[in-house]
Amino acid sequence: MKKLALVVLVLLCAALPAGAKDLGGMWGVGFSKGFAPEGSGLSSVAVRYWVDRQLAVEVLGGFRLVDVDNGPDERFYNLGGRFLIKIVEEDNLHVYGGGGLAWLRQRSRGDSDNGVAVEAFAGVEYFFQGLPHLGFTSEVGLGLSDVGDRTSFGTNGESFVNLGLRYYF
Repeated sequence: MKKLALVVLVLLCAALPAGAKDLGGMWGVGFSKGFAPEGSGLSSVAVRYWVDRQLAVEVLGGFRLVDVDNGPDERFYNLGGRFLIKIVEEDNLHVYGGGGLAWLRQRSRGDSDNGVAVEAFAGVEYFFQGLPHLGFTSEVGLGLSDVGDRTSFGTNGESFVNLGLRYYF
């Protein structure tokens, strides 16, 4: 049943006409799964600013607190910055690429570790007609994180596709 609902939602979204707009000078606030260390399940609040039609900067920050029954609580934090360069501008979407750097903190099993993460990605941002200020994003990319004695390399945001949502002012 869930698969059928997802298929219907995708078909409805594809059937709606869309129109992108010039985002130069606009602020977008929303969420993203960027800079999520492996196993953290961390989402981030994201603030994106389009400097002009082609260049954007973004700040992400997030935390996740996990209550463990038989042990100390686990805590994950991130704070990072990204840059985006628009590669293609279509009527209904923007295609962009970029990179980022973040500070990570993890407290697990009583130990606290700090580290860094870097990522490179490509993504699309889509605007539906009738919702000109709401941007839906999908990104793919690679990330490298080094926290304590653990280094991991893989897809950014803990999954193959990183989804996000932003409202532009």
